[in-house]
Amino acid sequence: MLKRTVVGIVILCVVAVFLIFAHLPYVMLPVMMLFAVCAVNEIYRAAGLRKNKVFFVLSLVVAMCLCWMSWLLKAWELQFTYAVTVLVLGVSMFSLFMVKEHKIQPTRFVISGIALITVLLITSNVVLLSLENGVLFFALSFVACAATDVFAYLVGSKFGKHQLAPHLSPKKTIEGAVAGLVLTPLFVLAVAFVLQLCNLFHFNYWLLAVYSLLLAVGAEFGDLSMSSLKRLCNIKDFGKLLPGHGGLLDRFDSQIVCSAYTLVFVLMFGNLIIL
Repeated sequence: MLKRTVVGIVILCVVAVFLIFAHLPYVMLPVMMLFAVCAVNEIYRAAGLRKNKVFFVLSLVVAMCLCWMSWLLKAWELQFTYAVTVLVLGVSMFSLFMVKEHKIQPTRFVISGIALITVLLITSNVVLLSLENGVLFFALSFVACAATDVFAYLVGSKFGKHQLAPHLSPKKTIEGAVAGLVLTPLFVLAVAFVLQLCNLFHFNYWLLAVYSLLLAVGAEFGDLSMSSLKRLCNIKDFGKLLPGHGGLLDRFDSQIVCSAYTLVFVLMFGNLIIL
């Protein structure tokens, strides 16, 4: 538990430093490329597909190219079309894998599709961080996802009696999920209120509450989505990079899946949330 806590604090510090410099393309883009490469590596490792070196290296190159190409999208219409497409692909794929009776097998074609869509979800952050106030929305998304995990764990471990999705994650409970959905928007609103007191930003709290609720729903969905992938590959964790947490996909699963519709919401209502 101590190791997990210490690593968690280190992760928060690293993310905080990244947010300070995330508005700089030569910082943001390499970090997101590295994140995408690590994600592909963890997925291929989980499925045992790293033996074909040419195919593996080509997949890593494609991941980096997708990050770079998404950064080149500057027109609102292109960004919005891209975000909606990624959102539909991501939700459709993960919803399919979450079905208890699915007959999908972890073939090279299936795993490659999973890796591709995961990378596309990550590249949504590249577009988001390129927008005006994109760093703020990215930070709020991170805070909401983390808060949802914490509230769901604390309430679920103490009061949880009804399993949410026993075939995916036996420890998750309905009580914990409800707590995450209710408490996360309140927590995000509290953070926004502090930022407004410091005269840094001014928010439309009604829209921010809706945004926070959507993030909480996305965080729950993202967590279960990655659990479904681990079930598909018959593994417990995606890696051991982060002691006590697993791999990058284990720690940032909610954030990854939230990325696309965070971007969609910001493109549609971003200028209305921040006054």
